Amino acid sequence: MVMIRFNSQPALNISFVGFGQGGSRMVDVFASFKSTDGKPYYKTYGLNSNKNDFMELKNIPQDNLVSLDLNGFGKDPSEAIDIINMHDESLKKIDNLVERIHNKDDDLIVFCATLGGGTGTSTIIKTLEAYIKKYVDPEINQVLESMLEKQNITPEQFMKLPDDKKKLAKVKAVELAYKLNRIKKVGIIAALPVRSDGPNTLSQVNKFTNYLWTLSKNPLKAIAFISFPDNQKFYDDWVKNKDVLKEKNYRDYANVQVAEVFHELNLGTNMGGTDVTFDPKDFRKVMLEGEGCLNINRTNVNSSKVNSSNDMYELLSETFQGSLLHDSIVLQEMDQESKELVHQKVFNVGLLTVTNDELKDISSSYLDEVKESLSTNLYLNGSVFTGHVNVSRTSYKAVAYTFYKTHGLPARLSKGLVEELTEFRQRKGAVKFKTDSIEKANEESIDLDFDDIKETSLKGSLGSGSDLDFLNDLKDEVSNEDEENNNLGKNDLDFLKDLKL
Repeated sequence: MVMIRFNSQPALNISFVGFGQGGSRMVDVFASFKSTDGKPYYKTYGLNSNKNDFMELKNIPQDNLVSLDLNGFGKDPSEAIDIINMHDESLKKIDNLVERIHNKDDDLIVFCATLGGGTGTSTIIKTLEAYIKKYVDPEINQVLESMLEKQNITPEQFMKLPDDKKKLAKVKAVELAYKLNRIKKVGIIAALPVRSDGPNTLSQVNKFTNYLWTLSKNPLKAIAFISFPDNQKFYDDWVKNKDVLKEKNYRDYANVQVAEVFHELNLGTNMGGTDVTFDPKDFRKVMLEGEGCLNINRTNVNSSKVNSSNDMYELLSETFQGSLLHDSIVLQEMDQESKELVHQKVFNVGLLTVTNDELKDISSSYLDEVKESLSTNLYLNGSVFTGHVNVSRTSYKAVAYTFYKTHGLPARLSKGLVEELTEFRQRKGAVKFKTDSIEKANEESIDLDFDDIKETSLKGSLGSGSDLDFLNDLKDEVSNEDEENNNLGKNDLDFLKDLKL
């Protein structure tokens, strides 16, 4: 499908930051999007371990490309984090990048990486942690101090309160800091590798996605969303359709798919001209409020298949059931033990349809009908926002978008990576290996000083690969259960005053 050229400005001002080769090439696509006057829609940056890896980039400004000059990390992000932590100049460059991307005019900053490689996986985490430490934690603390002061609660009294009340107060401080524009939230696009990258890569990705997922659900970390585009899905799609695609490899195809759908939503939700327009403030709510995995889907059909409002209802309903960037997320399923229907929490939902002038007379009642159906059947922790756009002179006919955040995950990420690792190990266990030896020739003995020949061990070296224990000290982590049991709709802190000790 050809990208829709919406004649509008972005609903959200966004800076995109790419990490490693995969992430930087993805951001390079965002950098290629320009308005009719030739100005780029987005500020874009790239960070890599080696400046030679920037050579294929065409659109990110050269001044916004940062090299750590560490000559690459192979495919071991654990080792890469160790090396970066030991390299003060690299840490300084990351801090400088964090300062540059924190722009007062932005509504959102999006970090992009392809997981599995050493550079992208390690640097997105190091930069994310540096950003939270510099621009999130201090703002939350300042707002909390002000809130406590207005309630005449001293820091000493606050520390004596029950943990759940302290966590609730901090969550409220985050909400207020966000509403006061004291915090710029970060979105994460973390692409999954293909199966053929092998068990070592899949094992690393499993470890690092667990860390990012835990971090992204913590409301104290101000992470707007996390998205997990699946390169295996893009690879399968590209192989199936490569004869008609302009992209010469699945990586370019994946980057275009990700960048185009984000860009289309950002412009399409800021269009007018119909009786049901998507308010940019509503788009902001969907993208920035709540936490979890951002699921996006887009489908299109020829106008010959759309003759009524009911046809648009079917198209939009079908779109909600799938995912464009990865396999589907199951929002409702039967628990095998309790035999009860269990739900995934879903935050604000966005529904947007686009047609050309051939279909402009179809009633928009289908939007209300789909909205009613979702509100009835989903476990919603938010609202459903709808919009419709007519765009003339386009090659497409009718397009439907759905997008929302949930605490559910794509099946490949929640279970599939472990299953793939198990399959690799079972296959390896069934293989018999043979080790050749070099036949020795008879020769004269040579006098050697055996004291000079010492056993060499890699034990304890940085190359052994560390784990993430040293990163998992997530102070003040708020669990899903804590958040759900707390009354976040309460607008004051009187409950703290009542609990003073």
